[in-house]
Amino acid sequence: MKRSVCCLLGLAFWMLCLCIPMPALGEGDAGDLICVMVSIEEYPGYVYGYVDLAGNVVIEPQGTEWTRAHAFSEGRALVNDGYRMGGNGYIDTAGNIVIERQWDHAYGFSEGRAVVTKVPQGERYQKYGYIDLVGNVVSEIQWNEARNFSGGLACVVKDDKMGYIGPDGSIAIALEWDAVFNHHWNGVGEFSEGLAHVAKDGKYGYIDMDGNVVIEPQWDRAWAFSEGLAAVEKDGKRGYIDMAGNVVIEPREGIPGSEFSSGLVLVHVEDGEWGFMDMMGNALIVSDGLLIEPYWGGRMGLDEFGYTEGLALVQRDGKYGYINVDGNIAIEPQWDYAYAFSEGLACVQKDGKYGYIDMAGNVVIEPEWEGAYMFSEGLIAVGKDGKWGCIDRAGNVVIVLEWDGIQTDPWLQDCC
Repeated sequence: MKRSVCCLLGLAFWMLCLCIPMPALGEGDAGDLICVMVSIEEYPGYVYGYVDLAGNVVIEPQGTEWTRAHAFSEGRALVNDGYRMGGNGYIDTAGNIVIERQWDHAYGFSEGRAVVTKVPQGERYQKYGYIDLVGNVVSEIQWNEARNFSGGLACVVKDDKMGYIGPDGSIAIALEWDAVFNHHWNGVGEFSEGLAHVAKDGKYGYIDMDGNVVIEPQWDRAWAFSEGLAAVEKDGKRGYIDMAGNVVIEPREGIPGSEFSSGLVLVHVEDGEWGFMDMMGNALIVSDGLLIEPYWGGRMGLDEFGYTEGLALVQRDGKYGYINVDGNIAIEPQWDYAYAFSEGLACVQKDGKYGYIDMAGNVVIEPEWEGAYMFSEGLIAVGKDGKWGCIDRAGNVVIVLEWDGIQTDPWLQDCC
């Protein structure tokens, strides 16, 4: 299942507390530098700096050149003066400002491009453009909405029409689709498995990455493809189609529009409870006494705790465990709370403390942390007694817990 990676500092701390896996940073980024936060009496809020994986300070925490900083993406980290417009720029891994602080808002780099904004002279509202890694403008400030590059394309909106540009800023797919970014939670315009759902005259269909219409607009709403199927809605009921547009599961009540994972999808069953359905529309029988409890939130409104890595979270008598794809208990319900698996580990909670288990249910990291979250390959940020640091997947301390926070967010423009 896809994970969204857009979060402000406050969201980063919210995720710290809830122990939700954070998205991985760009290749090589986490292995270079980690953004740390320090609270000092003479300065409001935090100051930001960077350490390497040995915990050595590489860029000293300071509040003069910038008042807020973010994680590195593609060798650049967004820094800004949080107290004025036009204060956003970028530093390199030596701490040098390599793209001057001039943008009203700016975001992390993706495929060598970053979304930036300014309010054009004589206008009231900000508009979006794109810059490259050295700060050259590759797409002028002109777009009403803009998203990150992915697969060589970026979704943009102008004059209530949506289309796509290429890395050089030229139009790659004509701006002919309805601008419905207010429905960003169901990923309109985002490509998944080679297709993106788009709208025209209030009906949804799918295009490929060349802009060809693959499935004609005909649905009241639509969602992204996962494992070859996509949820669609007609007359208030939802079902699933394949990548040729054939209806595989007829629209009906009880289907929220979730994405398939491990060949199963989360659905409503009788009495308001949750269950799973396979790709033929058949219900999966879950053992008696087990309750499926989805986690609400995320880009589809339902960032479901369905199956991740072949296991799904369940609850019985107030304790949490996991079932396998056959609906049988894989890990006995025993935790006060638990979370989805990521990279073979799942965060669990006991007596208000957090730890990690493996897919066999073995405790890999004892529940001793006041907060914990996996934010990149092999690294877990943990907190205790108000201080934060990092451990590895075996529980060994990699970065000593001496910081007031760990900032993992490269601040990507995932949705508008």
